[in-house]
Amino acid sequence: HGSSGGGAGGAGDPAAKLEAVVVLDDLSKVLDALTMWVEGAYEEQLDTLFTCRALPLLLHNVLAQNPPASFDDELTSFLHTILGGSAKGVMAIVASVRAVCTALAACAAGAEGGYAASVATARR
Repeated sequence: HGSSGGGAGGAGDPAAKLEAVVVLDDLSKVLDALTMWVEGAYEEQLDTLFTCRALPLLLHNVLAQNPPASFDDELTSFLHTILGGSAKGVMAIVASVRAVCTALAACAAGAEGGYAASVATARR
């Protein structure tokens, strides 16, 4: 008795659970899980999302995976859920994330091209 679920240790550490979810490979499932958690969380619990490392880890995961532009709609929906308010602000955040993803992909492609060129030059 007294346990609120989440395993043998009781409710567990919600921050640790959130941080474990956001680093999973399937970003659509990550956003679905986070959205369900946010919609079922008490106001005090919501603070955990903003005070733990979950959001920075999620951003890192998105940037590392560089999902297709179709993912932007899912990200927009999730941000609306957690931030509410300004659609313009949410769209600006998503546009910034997309711009960084594009820039990182271009840098990676340039680095690979530069590396390939330097190897080809070295072999001559």
